This record gives sequence, C-alpha cells and structure tokens, in this order.
Amino acid sequence: MGIGEFFSGITEKSRHIFEKITKSIKPLVIAVVCGAVFVVLALLLVPALVRRVPKKKPVEQAGAAPLSLSPEDFFMPPEPDFVPRILLEREPRDGWGEEDARPFWTDPMEENADIWRRRIEKGVDELLEHVP
Repeated sequence: MGIGEFFSGITEKSRHIFEKITKSIKPLVIAVVCGAVFVVLALLLVPALVRRVPKKKPVEQAGAAPLSLSPEDFFMPPEPDFVPRILLEREPRDGWGEEDARPFWTDPMEENADIWRRRIEKGVDELLEHVP
C-alpha cells in the first residue's frame, strides 16, 4: 500500500467512521457534552477576564479639578456668514441692444468664410435634392 492509495481512501474511511459515531451517539448526549464544555470554558475564562484591579482614588478626591465636557467639545462651531449680499451695480435690463452685444459678437464670415460657404451650399443642395 503506497502513500497515494492511503490518501485516496482516507476521505471514504473518515466518512465511514463519522457515520458510525453519529449513529451510536444520541443527540442528547452531544448536547450535554457541548453544554459541559461551555460551562468549563466559562468557569476558566470569567476569572481571567475579570481581574481585580486595585482601586485608585478618583481624580476629584486627589485634589484636582473635576473633568467636565461641554457641548463645544463635541460639535463643530457654526460657520460664519461669509457670503456677502448681492450688490447690483446697475438695474437689470429687459433686453440687449447692439452696443451691449458688440463685445461678445464675432462675425463667423471674417475668418473661414470658405468653410461656412461650403457648409451652407451643401445644406441647400441636400434640401433641394428631396424636392420633387
């Protein structure tokens, strides 16, 4: 029997052993054993977790000022109102005149006039092709 044969059959053997154990042991016995293990662990861990720490004198009894926390320690202070009011330099207008729009207007025909002319002619040609 080689090592490969041993490991290939180990899962089948362990499953077979586990089935025998579970059939022979009643669920009540399993519950009792688990409960006993829990109680033993609790009895061992609780004293380890709850150690007696020598009591120290509180800060108030030592003569120091008592520690107190104010709400300002927990909350951010409110933001200051740093946004200024709207100051209108002049009254709003109902419409734009030619003089008002002049700084913002650029004539597309001053530069690239050939490109615009070709685009316009192409659009007109496409429209006329569909006319019967």
